[in-house]
Amino acid sequence: MADPHLKKGYTRIANELLEALIRVDWNKAHKDLMFTIIRFTYGWSKKSAKLHLFSIGFMCDKSEARVSRILSELIYLGGIIRIGKTYAIQKDFDQWKPKKLLKHFRHKKKTYRSYPHTRKKFIRSI
Repeated sequence: MADPHLKKGYTRIANELLEALIRVDWNKAHKDLMFTIIRFTYGWSKKSAKLHLFSIGFMCDKSEARVSRILSELIYLGGIIRIGKTYAIQKDFDQWKPKKLLKHFRHKKKTYRSYPHTRKKFIRSI
């Protein structure tokens, strides 16, 4: 049985930022990662945190590859700021972009190059 109490810990977040996160037109995976980063930063009273893909994926139940892709999309959408392995939330939610702009981000032309002696295919993005 769940027994949440403020004594066990809480995350301070501005109501305005929380309401903007609820209203933004992003899918569940994007919002899950935003809440996870909020938990790792604001939950420990920090503005930014050095995070690993494994720890983010463990908390929101996603693979490291999926976390990497979603983080890249969130950086493109302006929800997250990344400097090295340090992540922070973009508090100026007016700079957040709508999800419909992701179609320009995702469609990279891929070329396949085959090496017969190794029987492997290598993907190269153009």
